[in-house]
Amino acid sequence: WAIEPDVLLLDEPTASLDIAHQLMVIDVIKAQAAAGTTIVVVLHDLNLAVMLATRIVMMNGGRILLSDEPQRVITNEAIRSAFGVSESVGIVPRDETPFVLPHSMKVSKESGPKK
Repeated sequence: WAIEPDVLLLDEPTASLDIAHQLMVIDVIKAQAAAGTTIVVVLHDLNLAVMLATRIVMMNGGRILLSDEPQRVITNEAIRSAFGVSESVGIVPRDETPFVLPHSMKVSKESGPKK
């Protein structure tokens, strides 16, 4: 007998995996969600979070800063507020999916991570 969970909680399920296996895990998680399972995932990789999530909760210092659709959470303003870096978010023209490009980031002196 296979037991299908109603809720699946995952903490960094792609940590230490190569890109191919990260994408495989993302596909498995998406399939489970499509089957009706509620999925809650903790990810520090913002690009994987955008690929996976229908809702992103951005936290800093144990507090929720934003909770909304990926396109409304992963923005330059939010990244600057949460992490103190700017000019980090681009948009994939095909489907307007945001992505974070670390090598383009600049550390902001007026804002940064909250402690």
